[in-house]
Amino acid sequence: MMFTAKVLWVLNILLCTFDRVLLFDRCSSTAKKPGIVWCAGQVWTEPAQVIPMGQTVSVNCHSPTELCKKAKLYIKLNDVRVEDRFLSFINKTTVQLQLQDFNAPFSIVVCYASCPQQTYDEVVCGTEFCMGHLPERPVNLACFIYEHSNNMRCTWDPGKDTHLNTRYNLYLKSLQTDENNIFPSSSHFCVIPLTSLQKNQNVSIQVYAENDLGAVHSDPLHVDLTEIEIPATPAITQVETVDYPAFMTVIKWEKQTALGDTHCEERHKEMTSETWLVRELITEKDHYTEYNLDANTKYEFQVRCKLIQAGKFWSAWSKPIIYMTPEAEPSSVLDVWRYLGPNYPNGSQEVTILIKPLHPKESRGQILGYKVFCEIQGKNTSLCNTTETKCKILVPPTVTYVFVTAQNSKGSSKPANVTVNQQSFNSQDFPPPTHAQIRDELKGISIMWEPPVYSEKPVLWFVVEWTYAGWHSHHHHDILWKKVPSWNTTTYMSEDIRMKSYFSILVYAVYHDGISKACSVQSHPDDLLKRFPDGHVGNTPESMSPVSYDNEIGVLLGIGVGVALLSLILLALISKKSFRKRVSTVLISVTPKWLLEDYPQVQKSSVITMLQKFICRSRSNSEN
Repeated sequence: MMFTAKVLWVLNILLCTFDRVLLFDRCSSTAKKPGIVWCAGQVWTEPAQVIPMGQTVSVNCHSPTELCKKAKLYIKLNDVRVEDRFLSFINKTTVQLQLQDFNAPFSIVVCYASCPQQTYDEVVCGTEFCMGHLPERPVNLACFIYEHSNNMRCTWDPGKDTHLNTRYNLYLKSLQTDENNIFPSSSHFCVIPLTSLQKNQNVSIQVYAENDLGAVHSDPLHVDLTEIEIPATPAITQVETVDYPAFMTVIKWEKQTALGDTHCEERHKEMTSETWLVRELITEKDHYTEYNLDANTKYEFQVRCKLIQAGKFWSAWSKPIIYMTPEAEPSSVLDVWRYLGPNYPNGSQEVTILIKPLHPKESRGQILGYKVFCEIQGKNTSLCNTTETKCKILVPPTVTYVFVTAQNSKGSSKPANVTVNQQSFNSQDFPPPTHAQIRDELKGISIMWEPPVYSEKPVLWFVVEWTYAGWHSHHHHDILWKKVPSWNTTTYMSEDIRMKSYFSILVYAVYHDGISKACSVQSHPDDLLKRFPDGHVGNTPESMSPVSYDNEIGVLLGIGVGVALLSLILLALISKKSFRKRVSTVLISVTPKWLLEDYPQVQKSSVITMLQKFICRSRSNSEN
């Protein structure tokens, strides 16, 4: 007994000495109220210990007797000492703190007595107080029963956080027997055993929410227990693609429910997309669906079902099935262009074929290569097989068009044709675009032009071509081009180019049976005009080569090296004593002797003598 008394005495001292004497968070937990703890005085809050958020709180501390001589009371709020200027000292034993528009959900207050003659402060007492909200009315109440489950589950939206210990109960009343049942629940759902319900029963359901600030309840929900079942989740069993009679993807799936009159839907999306495409499955007799999907593309599929009568609660989506559609032959015609090279004496011409790669949706598989061919006497003749997007060929003189196809593992694209040899470039037969202009942009250039004038033939499209200034001495991959639809007369070159690096920008009109002459740019930025002062921009004649600055650079470099070498030699010679003596001797020999004397005798200077003779002669002439 003696030992127990000592332990209790030590615990009592600890509880009354440390700040955590009353750390019992009763705002948002279900903990019981704290037991009685011994204090020297009293601390309390007004108007209550649980207060609506934002209201004024009054914290009071009272010590019935002075704990020490000349004791001074002060308050710590949430372990932070409150400055004296915020406190109201009622008398030596009572102090008050007013908190205006306070919004802390949970706070701890401890009152101390400061004793000048002691090294520590005495604890008067402490308390806690809570601030929060009245519960909001629960909304969106819904109840359902999963097939093969033994429980009914109800969910709702409880509204904003109350910051207080809020109790929720679900009230269930039978509309047939008036029997009432109460089921304690969490803040947003409740699970009710089906054994507590009568089969084929109509019930009224309400949710009640209550805390220290008040109570609210939801609107009543009337349900028929036979109409709130959710079918078991279906399952996708197979996904396959067929080529005949058309490229088609077929999805097969099975219901897992024993309920009749169900309605299902399927959704799918590309793996790289965030958007689902949903299809309602009206006819479900065979449990399969057909889709025209892109080849060589990865998709995700899911299915779900619900009862037709209720039309309210869907099952969960089935486990996702990931499927990659197989390759198919390319679906689009290639965009191709040509750069005409020199003509040879036998009539053949060198041509560089330029190819734009297909978009993955169009290639429908991995492109293995490109085939360039022409037709001679009704037979296809291969000119080039390549995996690159350009190919240099030699075109026979009788060939007007060449054809280009792309191949993957399933076949070839339809041939694209490009004119490489035409009988006429007459502007009346193939009118060119006019008034081409350029405008310098932040990361490229804009090119604008006007459509052909007096064109009797429809323009299929335009081609804008620009070439690097040094391409003649390098490779043809410096030829860049862009296909523009016929209804558009402007384009933006988004490549990071600048006009100072390109000297040829041409615009062509492409017709069904030929290509016009090029329209060159006629309006230039300042930097382009500096390079072409005569305003000409186009194919530079072979006799006109770009200005070379190699000679000037070489001369400047030679001068610099020569000056540096001479400076080094002079420094080396000056550092030698013998060299300095020779230089001194030479300078003395050419310097007048009277300049070398300590006190120069000007009358001995030959220059002075000559001047004296000249003056005398002038005087004698004047006297005569």
